[in-house]
Amino acid sequence: MKNLIIAILILISSNLFGQEVIIDSTLNIKKTLVKTSGYTYESVPDQVFENDTLKLVFANAGLGGKALVINISDKIIPEIILWSDTPSFDGKYSKSIPLESYKLNFNKKKYNDGDVLMAKIECTSKPFKPYIGKPKFTYFGEIRHIIKIE
Repeated sequence: MKNLIIAILILISSNLFGQEVIIDSTLNIKKTLVKTSGYTYESVPDQVFENDTLKLVFANAGLGGKALVINISDKIIPEIILWSDTPSFDGKYSKSIPLESYKLNFNKKKYNDGDVLMAKIECTSKPFKPYIGKPKFTYFGEIRHIIKIE
């Protein structure tokens, strides 16, 4: 029983220490450059404003793939999503993968139309067991983006 309690405490503390969001108003980013395996983004491919949440989406068009979505509302929460044109994920077309760790450094917590969002990001998923080799998906880089709320 003692070993079980120690294992649970270690698991909880490792999850807490692997997640960090820093707000630094002095952050100055010159341009966007976000990398992941096989792709480099030099701009934010898509920005969505939905239910008081600003979502920055880093994904390529296609029949399937992966995306990094940074949700900005009261909290800033990253998410890595896999999607397919067929219901490949337990009968669904997409699946959010739990993150092993992330470190986000943003210049502000709240953004309005016309604001310049600047950020440094590092996000790594937990191993995705259904894929051969149980890969981890990683995104890292810097973002400079002007918010346009329509």
